[in-house]
Amino acid sequence: MPTDEDSLIGGAAINTVVVATRHHLHARQVLAALKSGKHVFCEKPLCLNEDELREIVQVYEDQQSGDKPLLMVGFNRRFAPLALRLKSFLRGIHEPLALHYRVNAGFIPADHWLNDPNRVVAASSEKWCHLWTS
Repeated sequence: MPTDEDSLIGGAAINTVVVATRHHLHARQVLAALKSGKHVFCEKPLCLNEDELREIVQVYEDQQSGDKPLLMVGFNRRFAPLALRLKSFLRGIHEPLALHYRVNAGFIPADHWLNDPNRVVAASSEKWCHLWTS
């Protein structure tokens, strides 16, 4: 079984790639997997900017419809116990509703990779996406 990234993504014995690396690597790895015809499950974020997103969309749309691989992005917070409880609580409400949602990720040291703008989307974007997917 190959252990280097290129051999793994390009390997004939591999039909699905899970991208769970540091954020700045996601777009490159997703693109390589799609170009190799692999199904892709990518932990969020799919990419860090609109240029990367446009390229992913273009490569995905260029695939032949019958051979198009699956592309999924993992948003795990929708399955968190509190998110499920909130969803259940709100299920019966059909009129407009204003919510106040507090998010606290805890202390992250200044030199942590999550604070490097070249390797991750802004921390606020990283957390806000959970609100939209829950």
